[in-house]
Amino acid sequence: MVNKLKFLFTVAVIILLGTVIFFGTTDSDAPYAASEMIDLKNPGFEESLNADGTIPGWRVAYGSDDNFVVTDELSHSGDYSLKLMDESSERSAGLISDPVPVEAQKMYRASSYIYIQQGTLSLYLRFYDSEGRQLEQTSASIASPKEEWIKLEVSATAPEDAASAAILLYSNVVQISTAYFDDISLEMEEMNQDGEFINLGTQVRNVTNHYADFGIDENGRHVVYTGVVGDPAKLIKIDVETEQILKIFDLPGASGVRGVAVASDGSVYAGTYTNGHLYRYIPGSDGIEDLGKAVGETHIFNLEPGPNGEVYGGTYSATAGAKLFKYHPDSGFTDYGRILETERYVRTVVYDDKQNIFYLGIGSTPHIIKFNPETGEKKDILPDKYKEGYTFVDNITKVNDYLFAKLVQGNKTLVIDTKTDEVVNEIEKVDSFTVSPQSPYGEEVYYTLGAKLYKYDLNTHESKDLDLHVNGNPLKFKFLELQEEGPGYTLVALVRRGMMFKYNLETGHLKTIDLDLPGQPTDIWAMAKGPDGRIYTNGYLAGGLSYYDPLTGETHQYDGIGQIEKMDLFGDTFYLGGYPRAEIYAYDTTKPWVRDATAKEPNPRQLFSLYDLGQDRPMAVLAVEEENKVFLGTVPAYGQHQGALTIYNVETGDVRVEKNIIENQGVVSLAYKDGHVFGGTTIWGGLGDDPLESEAKFFIWDVEIEEKIYETTPVPGMKAITDLIVGPDGNIWGMAEGTLFIFDPEERKVVYSDEKFTLDYDRHVWRDAFLEIGRDGNVYGTIRGRFFKIDAQSKEVTVLKGSGASRIAQDDFGNFYFADGGDLWKYTHPDLQMTGFDALVIKTELYYKNGKLEKPLYAQLEKTLEQAKHHQKAGRLEQFEHRLMKFKEHLNKESMQKFISTSAKEDLNQEVDHLLQIGE
Repeated sequence: MVNKLKFLFTVAVIILLGTVIFFGTTDSDAPYAASEMIDLKNPGFEESLNADGTIPGWRVAYGSDDNFVVTDELSHSGDYSLKLMDESSERSAGLISDPVPVEAQKMYRASSYIYIQQGTLSLYLRFYDSEGRQLEQTSASIASPKEEWIKLEVSATAPEDAASAAILLYSNVVQISTAYFDDISLEMEEMNQDGEFINLGTQVRNVTNHYADFGIDENGRHVVYTGVVGDPAKLIKIDVETEQILKIFDLPGASGVRGVAVASDGSVYAGTYTNGHLYRYIPGSDGIEDLGKAVGETHIFNLEPGPNGEVYGGTYSATAGAKLFKYHPDSGFTDYGRILETERYVRTVVYDDKQNIFYLGIGSTPHIIKFNPETGEKKDILPDKYKEGYTFVDNITKVNDYLFAKLVQGNKTLVIDTKTDEVVNEIEKVDSFTVSPQSPYGEEVYYTLGAKLYKYDLNTHESKDLDLHVNGNPLKFKFLELQEEGPGYTLVALVRRGMMFKYNLETGHLKTIDLDLPGQPTDIWAMAKGPDGRIYTNGYLAGGLSYYDPLTGETHQYDGIGQIEKMDLFGDTFYLGGYPRAEIYAYDTTKPWVRDATAKEPNPRQLFSLYDLGQDRPMAVLAVEEENKVFLGTVPAYGQHQGALTIYNVETGDVRVEKNIIENQGVVSLAYKDGHVFGGTTIWGGLGDDPLESEAKFFIWDVEIEEKIYETTPVPGMKAITDLIVGPDGNIWGMAEGTLFIFDPEERKVVYSDEKFTLDYDRHVWRDAFLEIGRDGNVYGTIRGRFFKIDAQSKEVTVLKGSGASRIAQDDFGNFYFADGGDLWKYTHPDLQMTGFDALVIKTELYYKNGKLEKPLYAQLEKTLEQAKHHQKAGRLEQFEHRLMKFKEHLNKESMQKFISTSAKEDLNQEVDHLLQIGE
């Protein structure tokens, strides 16, 4: 054979003998070839004010002129700086630079020195097209340290149509802030082209609808409206009788819809997150109207129609008590203020027009507040015994004089008599979001449990199982007279995930409908490599599990599983940590996916839930085959502080829970080495409450004696340790906020600590950093949107992509994958990729695992490769070559073609040809 084969063969033998030879230089590892400063006008605020008192090069984007002043009180350099004074928690303050020209697809880094006296400050980098329309933005925020100058940076790649960029200095709505800004800069950095980034596109699509309401359209037809999560979110109008989608409206700026209501004048309202806007659709019109941010909050929960075309809504507040508001089509928004200062959710709103009283469902400690808007009087009518073990009052439905109030954690529903404000009954479990209105045929309402329809008698307070299996649990019920469904009334329900059912009360006929709502791209939430070499991804909130096959380029989605916080592999089985309720699943990848509700042997199958122990989010899942155990780190439920380390014995099924293993902290990162599990924590527990501790902890769990044997604060002042790995040096590497620390497990001490990224976690953070060791021996990872490399020897950080990167996985060939929203990206680099004989072996095995290569042929190929490897190790080049030729002979034998796909055969032929250098 040719000399090139001998060269490849020799290198392979040298590596096998323990000596690694590197060819080329290390200069190509640098991410940027050059840096170019962009000229900003007045970046240090040293220029004199304009004649009208405005600041040259800058304009007020949020707030008013009173929020900003150029001052000589403090400066980072020169004589002056910008002082930002935001004294309102109801509105934001922001100053933006004049736009400057940029080049599309180039990397830009904005920075500012900030001196914080109070509050949280943000730095935004915004990109615009040639018409001045905003395309994208990225940001970074900081709240500490106080009383010293610190540099804040944010990086991003200019989008395809970008023509200009601007820098925004910002204090958000809920913050009261005082700070100084100085020495603003913007620079373009040319990226090294040795590595290649490839966008593989959307992986998970879902129909995620939380709320719905029924109405009459401009033609007098019965319709139902529902909001769908998306980018942006959608409002969808559906004809109840024809079951056809009539219109789909984009809700610009919104991620999802938490409230839909048809007002008394027929107008349709949608309340959204994470922008907290209210939108209105008037039947018969062509578009939808954005009415703006309701009352300064980011989330609107539940909308309730009132008189005179009004609607009412609740909110979520990140920092203080949640609010109730009203919108009137003539007078706009009315803010009723914060309902309870200690509770951040108003999850449900019911208006009693006879009494002019609101009933408000509160969390994350449950309350039912009876609120009089005229007097301001508030009365909690939820008995104290329901405040322990529950987190929210998730929905309230008023039927005659009764409230049906659904509690989160178990879905127990209370029946409350509004004449006495007393609980008269408990329905142990209701799975539908709400109960129906009263039946037109009697004093009864309907609900679902386990996707079966039940009837509840308002007089006897007894439930009856109708033994009717529907297609899910409804968001909204309505009794309608529909001619095509038979005589009398039909109970119509819009169900989650774009389903509907119709149940005729006279004939008993049940019809289930898949409305075929368009699936929307779903943000990737969890990511891991499977035993078949595929990259598995899960979607935020709505769930779904998809895989991307690096061999074939195929993407496939499985449905029927919710949000997965983390997953890890034990042999051929994935262990999945599900949210909510900390439900733990086992997915055997060698068996068909079965998630039908009636399946006797579902796959994945639920093993257990930790919700009864106060756990909600399994942020760390660590499968350790040598111990025959799976270790889980969890964050507690809403309003709680005590996380847990859980140990699941794969062989026996035993579950051991070490709750509060670190006092009042959640366990969010785990690593294993030599009989010990190493854990990292976050000071934050469940949403809805402030932390009780101030610093994240690092601990060691001894697997044999089943005890925590060590605890320390590896990096003082850091609030979360979001990832841990066994590093390339055998020590434990971790990220505490933006600081890399290395812990020697033998000496039990931190041997290295250095801040690599300027971060400040000022509110709930359970995850951020994700680390993996590359085939080149260096550490790769993502954090706060950046994709980076850490040199294993020097610990120097190289940012490979400055924005749009989260999560991480690595395939069997050394390529890295990360998420940007719902898109999966692939990063390839010559120093990382597996090639040659090893790649042939891996490909052959993976094609077998993926079903593209069947056993009769695989057995022959596998045996031939084992023989070739034996000759390779012994240095016998001719015999090695002969075995490769034999491999090709088996591969192309006519009788074996039924056992291999055409694409797999072509790929393996190319690999062998490359090794043998045929034709050269």
